[in-house]
This record gives sequence, C-alpha cells and structure tokens, in this order.
Amino acid sequence: MKAFSFLILFWSSTLFACELKSEIVSLSAPITGVLEDLQLLSDKKLIAISLFHPLQNESKIERLGGGLFLSQKSLKRFQKMSIFFDESGEMKRRLSEAHIVGVNEVQTRSLDPFEVVERALAKLTPFLKNCEEKVGALKTHYLIEQDWLLRQPAFKQPMYFFLGEMKENNWPDLLMVQDGPVLFWLKHKKLKTIESPLAYVRWGEKWKKSLTENSQLIGLVHTSDAKKFSVEKQTYWNVTSAGALTPGPWQIRFMRKFVESQKF
Repeated sequence: MKAFSFLILFWSSTLFACELKSEIVSLSAPITGVLEDLQLLSDKKLIAISLFHPLQNESKIERLGGGLFLSQKSLKRFQKMSIFFDESGEMKRRLSEAHIVGVNEVQTRSLDPFEVVERALAKLTPFLKNCEEKVGALKTHYLIEQDWLLRQPAFKQPMYFFLGEMKENNWPDLLMVQDGPVLFWLKHKKLKTIESPLAYVRWGEKWKKSLTENSQLIGLVHTSDAKKFSVEKQTYWNVTSAGALTPGPWQIRFMRKFVESQKF
C-alpha cells in the first residue's frame, strides 16, 4: 500500500463529527501534526498554531510567531484556553507567569518519532469529542508505517546525521544520535553511527580523522515546505525536508522517504 493512502479510507463523514471539546492553541509540533492527520486544523476551537509548523495543505488557521517570542501581552488573550507546547522549562515558566489556565507540555526529547506521536495523542485525546474511530485508525496507520520501516534492511554503510547543511569546509557542529529518526534506527539495529548516550553530540577532529571512504555524511536541512524532500549527493549528502527535524508525524514521513531514496 502506498504511504498514507491508508488515511483516506477512514475520513468518512459520521453522524457525530470528530471535533475539539474546548479552545486550544498548539505551539507543539507533534500536536499540530496529529491535528492535521485528524483533519482538525479547520476546527473553530483550534485558535492558533505556531508559524514554524510545516503543513501539508494550506490552512487559514492563525499562525503565531513562536512560543518563546510571544509577549506576555500576546499570551493574555489565551489565558482561558489550553496551550500545548514542546517540553521547555523556559516556556513553562512564561506560560505560568501569563496565568494560562491550561498548560500542556508534550515530551519530545530523546524519543523516536513513534513514541512522540504516542505521547501527543495521549495528551490530545482528552480534548477530543467523537474521535474514537479516527484516533484508533490513526494509531493503526502509524503502526503500519512502523512495521514497514522495521521490515526494511539495515543501512549498509555507517551514517552520520548533522544538524544543518553540509559544506566542503564547513560542517555543522552537532550530530543527531539518541533522538528522532536516528534513535529509532539505532534501537532497531538498522543503523551504525557515532557512539554516544547523548541525543546530540559535538564531533571532534579525532573522530573526523577516523572516518573511512565508506562513511556517509548527511546534512539535515530544514525547510518550511512540508511537501519538499530532496537528496543532494556529493562527497557528502544534504537531505532537505520539513520532517527531518520536526518531531512527530513529519519525522515518520521523513523516514519512509529517506529509506525509499536508498538503494540497498
């Protein structure tokens, strides 16, 4: 089955439509991603989402400039609403100072994309009405994607994923290790990369000198275009995708596209 065609099968109209129970604001990437997969971005009780969340389809929903950049004055209009945000001590403090009634922190750090969507759905479900079938079907869809990834062969060469664009004489400072797609592939023994217990690690000259011709260096380049996926291959790679660095459903889509771009 082609990726995501499964979603089309269960978005049929019902007597009681899936909807939000109360007004919410999503500054959380995985929450916005799940809302889009549930086709709830047009729900009138969804007041706004972050400007930095890529969307697969156009939406008239209000876009906010970002959590930490919102002024206390801007936050005041959301005081009686529930705000979702990705785990951040600073953001939690700012929302508390703004006296927001509903503060909902979503864990994303050191989790693979499937664990992230599971946490996001658990956080969001109490705010949904008549959505049992859609949520159940969406969980099944994510399980199908996970099963497909697990059935693929392991990558042959060691791969090193950098946060940012690779240039000949200018490599990004950080490597993704125990986080996101890399964490998923490591846990399931699909990938060999730099050894570290950290989510992100700074590479050093000693490690650089130990690299062989067999090593694949990959820069993860973020784009706001949710539909874009491109692979530029030189002595190193640059993969441009909205999903590579955006936790949740986008990373699941990124993993399938990245695997499909490989020639085993």
